[in-house]
Amino acid sequence: MINPRYMIALGLGLLTCALPLQAAVADWEYTKWGMTPEQVAAASHGLVQVVAAGKRQRIDELKQENGAEGSYTDEPLKLNVNFRFDTEHGGLVMVFYSVMNHEQNDQLKDWLIRKYGPPQTSGGLPVIGLATFQWNLKDEIDLNITTGETAFVMHSPIARK
Repeated sequence: MINPRYMIALGLGLLTCALPLQAAVADWEYTKWGMTPEQVAAASHGLVQVVAAGKRQRIDELKQENGAEGSYTDEPLKLNVNFRFDTEHGGLVMVFYSVMNHEQNDQLKDWLIRKYGPPQTSGGLPVIGLATFQWNLKDEIDLNITTGETAFVMHSPIARK
């Protein structure tokens, strides 16, 4: 059975990729859109490692692969971080991050609100315990929280027509 979180991430990622991108005007923490995996690892000061080319997980539908992964901490919040790179043109195109355990879900939401203000939109599927929050500022930020599961965020350059 396919993991429902993967399907949600894939669907949201396909929506993001369906629109042409303008030059990015924002970035995530210590990274800049378009960086290579090696540049991301260097900018992290040892918190992120490059994923060996033969071990990278590809999502062909999105034309992406994970090229670096590690952790990020902004006490008390601790995140697992996965950096996704464009397989056609190269460069960092998405940062996927999640809390270490579901007990930190509210901390992640509060952290995002402190950094970016209230989300512009929210929704979800309450019947399955899914809540979604979106910020469309200089970047597109999508927070997904499912009851009893670790929350995750997809952070990418905003797609504009």
